[in-house]
Amino acid sequence: QGQVENAAYQLKDTIDKAVFYNISAGVPMDDKDMTGGTASALVTASSANIINIFANARKQLRSANVEEAGDWVAVVDPTWAYYIETKAVSSGYNVADSTLRNGYVGDFMGFKVYVTNNLPTSTTPSATATRGISTSGTMQDVYFGRKGQIKLILQKEPTMQIKDVDD
Repeated sequence: QGQVENAAYQLKDTIDKAVFYNISAGVPMDDKDMTGGTASALVTASSANIINIFANARKQLRSANVEEAGDWVAVVDPTWAYYIETKAVSSGYNVADSTLRNGYVGDFMGFKVYVTNNLPTSTTPSATATRGISTSGTMQDVYFGRKGQIKLILQKEPTMQIKDVDD
């Protein structure tokens, strides 16, 4: 059974990478958009500003007329998840170990937060980044949006078949 679980994880991981590779075509946000900082600068997340980042993500989604129906999600990397967890704990919230299952970290500021190692990074903005975001440093894409807005179409749903074989 361990090999089956490993194969299923590898398949999920491969699909995650393929899907999240394309989120860089989304709307780029700079430090001014997300923390009120410097225009055209990369956002530098920390435990100190993670609340501002999420509040500004909510503002950006509302400004883009994204309906708020309790289905907003954020997909972040493990470092951002760490900032969320340390801020939540320092603000008096409990972060249970069980919330880390299946990539779901928990709810934070109206977002269901998921963590993955499969978000793309780059040292230059994507071709669609028209706002002149700085190219210094490494950019880590994150996703803020509504659940179900990323669609994946496969020709055939992945299936697994296990047969008993002697020896």
